[in-house]
Amino acid sequence: MGMGEDIESLAWSVRQLKDRPSNLYVDNEVVVAGGWDGNISCWDLDGIQQWAITLTSRIQSICRYEQRLYVAAGLNAVALNLNDGEILWSQTTEGSADAILCSSDGELIVAISSVYDIEYGDFMESACWQYSNTGELLIVERMDERPWFSTMFEGEIILGLGRPRGGYLTINGSSSKWTELIEDDPVTCGCSKGQHLVLGHAKGGLSFLEKGVIVNSKTLENGIEYISIHEDGYLLTFDTGGACLLDNKGKMQTESMGIDNALIFQSGLIIDGGRTSWLISQNNDEHILQICSINSGDEYINTPLGSLVTAYNSTDEHTVIGCEDGRILLFEADLLNRRLTNRLSGKDDVEKISNNSTDEQKDSSSELSEADFDALEKRRIMQAKLRKLRDN
Repeated sequence: MGMGEDIESLAWSVRQLKDRPSNLYVDNEVVVAGGWDGNISCWDLDGIQQWAITLTSRIQSICRYEQRLYVAAGLNAVALNLNDGEILWSQTTEGSADAILCSSDGELIVAISSVYDIEYGDFMESACWQYSNTGELLIVERMDERPWFSTMFEGEIILGLGRPRGGYLTINGSSSKWTELIEDDPVTCGCSKGQHLVLGHAKGGLSFLEKGVIVNSKTLENGIEYISIHEDGYLLTFDTGGACLLDNKGKMQTESMGIDNALIFQSGLIIDGGRTSWLISQNNDEHILQICSINSGDEYINTPLGSLVTAYNSTDEHTVIGCEDGRILLFEADLLNRRLTNRLSGKDDVEKISNNSTDEQKDSSSELSEADFDALEKRRIMQAKLRKLRDN
């Protein structure tokens, strides 16, 4: 795909918020976007808006259980009716509600909050709030550290902690247990998939857990900023702006090709039977999107987004990106695969989906321009570089 081509031509739908998105949720039924201004909108996958409401402040986290959405908005943990956006209950935390979780049976709702001290420029206290699904406050667990990652596994809450203690905290009802990981290397991020959990650390440490138990650890050269997990390994970004792939055993497979300004490196939807990686990097006042096959390293897309990315989420079939200009870009696996196949085979697939309609136009083709040939040649060169890195 040429560097100047409009990314919207590959999207399933494009929608607009009044303000920049701060958090996104997508599954096989809905797309939900929350903004920095507290507005939250829900669309079905055909792009038809189901409802829109305004909450108290920035939408920081969204999760779903059956026909309910749970949202961290400003100070509050909020339960919404998925069908119409009705507020079912709202509870106030302390400081800022950073994340919200729901147990697998829908009985326990967990909000993570933190208090930031402007004078000292640091987080002073955090808390884990446990609610029933009716909004009743059950238990509050306070701590001196800010949790930089939170998840639930088999009814237990797992928090990856920053300074001073670092390590992770396991909470089960009113009891809690702290476990040290890598000494003097606080947690900065994490990711989980099923029983697998990996935590990244400020000085480059990686801690691998299975079913809440440490099974492996290693240390890389640079601090870990962001982690994404997929079937065969992990995608990482570093505090230096670099990025890399790790296999399931934590062995580095390849570094990203000369990338020194990576912001997000996350697994995305499945194209042509294989998992994709979505790398978002900084280029002056806009972000660049690079989509590759994780298995082969083949590059599908490398293009400017025309804005800064402020939110991202993905499933096997859908990936959604939120931009600072308020755009919500939804990509669907089958459609993206078809359009990319046509482009790579020398056809210009001009089928589009209107912002106001979901009917697809018929495919058409045309001759490749000189710019298209240049773009294909650049793609081949970058693919060769990535394969060479992998072979080494």
